[in-house]
Amino acid sequence: MNDGTYDAGAGPLAAFERLAASMRSFPRSGRQATGSDARFPGSDTGGLATVVADETGRVVSVRVDRDRFPRRSPSALGPALFEAYQAAMTGVMTALAGAMDAADRAAAARHDEPAAVPAPPVERAGRASGFRAPGFDELRERLRALEDRQYERQYQRERRRAARPAEHTLHGPNRLVTVLVRGGDVGEITVRDGIGPADAAAVEQDVVRALRAMRERDDSAGDRETGGE
Repeated sequence: MNDGTYDAGAGPLAAFERLAASMRSFPRSGRQATGSDARFPGSDTGGLATVVADETGRVVSVRVDRDRFPRRSPSALGPALFEAYQAAMTGVMTALAGAMDAADRAAAARHDEPAAVPAPPVERAGRASGFRAPGFDELRERLRALEDRQYERQYQRERRRAARPAEHTLHGPNRLVTVLVRGGDVGEITVRDGIGPADAAAVEQDVVRALRAMRERDDSAGDRETGGE
């Protein structure tokens, strides 16, 4: 019997990581550009599975359609879950790229504006008398330093991927689903033979836990190597 294996080669996570690595380096308040509560659903073309991710690419929930599942072969669920995961990651990647482009355009517009005439100093309650707002050059240097840390995170991430075994697998608590990871990216999702609609909730839980485990392992290793920056 077909075991529900689906392999579409390299998924979108590697490209997503290059965009998202910098966002994970910012404090939580810095994620407001994409909306800290934003959710990005992705579904397979047949509507059998839906995966929802947050703005960092972390899987929030998985849903198997109870009406469609009985009309489909169990072997179709693995491909559907993988396709839905890719669709969700594509949505996150598109939103993140759009937010970064918007920030770049805003920065360019500010750079093109004529220099403003400095306003006379105003005493503000709660600020020390020597308070000085950072200037453009100082902010630019801070951004460059932040960018250097972001590149270091990405370098360490890629180094870890190169040092890992070519493939490893992750499971959820019910062991109904196997996620095959290749080079830090999801390469395959396999659903155990013989499952039925009664197993849908357990499958959903397994997919969420396995995909989160992949991301959390990668992120925690990155935090250790860069001092949590």
